[in-house]
Amino acid sequence: MARAIDSDRTHLAQILTAAAKHRGTSFVEMYQNCPIFNDGNLVTQTPIGILRNIECPTYDDQARTQVQLAAGDTTDQDSRDVVLATLLTGNGTWQV
Repeated sequence: MARAIDSDRTHLAQILTAAAKHRGTSFVEMYQNCPIFNDGNLVTQTPIGILRNIECPTYDDQARTQVQLAAGDTTDQDSRDVVLATLLTGNGTWQV
């Protein structure tokens, strides 16, 4: 979660770069001052920058790890097919 002002290009670029490098979901709120319809809306003090940055495993990482653990060390295609069939027909098919 981050917030930036559109007129500060250097800071905005840093925030967007950090958001792109973050593994998982990123949310960036960009403040814009419209001189015609809403001039002066950025007068009050509002915190900007990276407001929250949590590093934790993503759902994708956890799902891939679970599939690798369930598959074990099988290397030939027949063993993989048996493991896949067991996973799809077992009781804990979609538990992550």
